[in-house]
Amino acid sequence: MYKFLITLFACWVVSTAAALDIDGVMAKLGSADYSERQDARNDLMQTLAEATAPGVDSEELRMLEDGLGPYLDGELPLASRLYLIGMFELFGSARSVDVLYPLLENSDEKVRDSVRRALSTIPGDRAGTYLISGLEKSAPAEKVHYIAALAYRGDPATAPVIANELKSDVAEVVVAVAQALGVLGNKDVVSDLLAAHKAAKADTLLAIEASLLNIGVDVDVAVKLVKKGRFAATRLVAYQQLKELDAKRADRVLRGVLSNPAYSGRALFLREVMVNGSEADRLSLVEGLEDASDVDRLVIVTAIGDLGLSEFEPQTLALLADTEGVVQARVIETLGVVGGEASFGPLNRIYRLNPKTDG
Repeated sequence: MYKFLITLFACWVVSTAAALDIDGVMAKLGSADYSERQDARNDLMQTLAEATAPGVDSEELRMLEDGLGPYLDGELPLASRLYLIGMFELFGSARSVDVLYPLLENSDEKVRDSVRRALSTIPGDRAGTYLISGLEKSAPAEKVHYIAALAYRGDPATAPVIANELKSDVAEVVVAVAQALGVLGNKDVVSDLLAAHKAAKADTLLAIEASLLNIGVDVDVAVKLVKKGRFAATRLVAYQQLKELDAKRADRVLRGVLSNPAYSGRALFLREVMVNGSEADRLSLVEGLEDASDVDRLVIVTAIGDLGLSEFEPQTLALLADTEGVVQARVIETLGVVGGEASFGPLNRIYRLNPKTDG
């Protein structure tokens, strides 16, 4: 009975698709009357949905695509043509890309954009090939849209071709390429990204570094980014990846960072040690508070409070008489979180001397 119903449904869909008066529906789609246009849209969407239902012969979709194709570049109003392209985006088969491809050179920007979106979703390798072709021929202003479409398709094999655009003199293109490569995750383009990083200008560096880290780097690249990354956040993420790859090498790199007061991103690394470091490293930082800079003290003491590390109450309390301003206020706040009886007396004296102190 179940098979009979499936067969009956498929036959009904076949008759529905075959019976669709494409010329009549297209005439309504281009009508000045709103209700006629809406009827045409509903008929078209329903018929395409039925033609792509599970178990339906793909020949029905082919018939519809062949019938609708000529109207894509016909004399329909722009809004109707865009709707028709949208239907190919939703329901089009791999063979429909041959009809859409020529429209990438259409004079109307909205048409080109709609076709790119359709090619970004339609299955099959040819859609990606056509997008690559469009990318290679397009002006810089449109390259970013082709790159986004290829990234949306998610085929890592297209990454090396996209990486060629890292040589562009247009920052927006380089940024778009880097973001796409980060999404596609093909390690074959790491060397291209490193070369681009070496020659990059300030407005593209962040995207390139983020792309490298999204793809995942090896030990040597991770070390290089920790030492020479342009941004503190990317240096930290590079260290975190290095720690997963080679814990001993990461530990040596960390020692170098912590021994350099001028290191860019030092505060992030101090916080990282307090949150995710070993007990020994954490204790080493806390015991060094007495000789630490105000900036380092602020980071470490804040972490003690945030993490509720009451075992470090003595070292924090020792700072109370040795700090002032913002740092002392943070010490008081932290002692309010992790302090016990030992902290009560000193905090009470400060409050009595300055009742407005709110920690």
